Amino acid sequence: MQTGHSYIPQGRIRSYRFGFNGMEKNNEVYGEGNAYDFGARMLDVRLGRWFAIDPSANKYPDISPYCAFINNPICYKDSDGKDAIYTVDEKTKTITISSTIYIIGQDATKEKAKDMQSEIMKVWGKSNFTYTDQKGDEYKVKFDISVETPDGKTLNDAKAGDNIVQLGQRDANVNPSYVQKRDVGVLSGRFGKWDVDPTERTWAHETGHLLGFADRYVYVDYGNLGSGFEDLDNTDPNEIMVTSGPKAKVTQKDIDAIAGFILTQNNSSGTIKASDVSFNEATETEKKIIENHGGTITEDPRPH
Repeated sequence: MQTGHSYIPQGRIRSYRFGFNGMEKNNEVYGEGNAYDFGARMLDVRLGRWFAIDPSANKYPDISPYCAFINNPICYKDSDGKDAIYTVDEKTKTITISSTIYIIGQDATKEKAKDMQSEIMKVWGKSNFTYTDQKGDEYKVKFDISVETPDGKTLNDAKAGDNIVQLGQRDANVNPSYVQKRDVGVLSGRFGKWDVDPTERTWAHETGHLLGFADRYVYVDYGNLGSGFEDLDNTDPNEIMVTSGPKAKVTQKDIDAIAGFILTQNNSSGTIKASDVSFNEATETEKKIIENHGGTITEDPRPH
């Protein structure tokens, strides 16, 4: 068989539109199989270099803005030609976690994006997060969350790795804001529907899901005694993945979970695949404590 083609009955051959990392080829402009469209920029597959510089180049001064996949396509994936999601600077002992949230819908204005980014960074943008590894080395941990309004983007346009959020009026007791995992081939991302004008810190809580964090509460059915949400054992009641109240905060347990995971990857830069992680998810021990109280953990009954 010839590579790069799909075979159909009666021996006919037709060109296959997609190439490395599932990206669409741009044969019309650059010639057969010479360039792939990653959305933010085009990749020259002959050289393993981009045709344009990285739009987020200022975030990664130690990496060439023309470099593709940090020169290691086996270990790294770049879903849209933009961010590498996390970086580890061993010289300054700094871990940076980046995420871009694209908001869509009639309420998704540039002013709203600015407002959302400000509110999210009030929780995730603190400058005093640190993590100490098993060797006793201390790292600074920083979050770089940006909110944007790409022109014309809809849920149907979402590519692997994009964080797509649709804004609208939502009732927390009936159809609350939420985030779901979305897998596309070997890459993945997340999408959700958020309240355009939430109370307190809902946006910051939902951002935690975009970063890979699970809720630190579960829905419990106690039979005739009723049902409701219950925090997991030994959880700070103001932890951001427990509450979206005015005192919600990122705790050391959150920092330890994500920074510890990143350092175990042994890479200076890479991605956090949404379908592979669920930081601080309920443990079997925590579930057992609730069950010993006579409760049964069930799915959240509120429709999404």
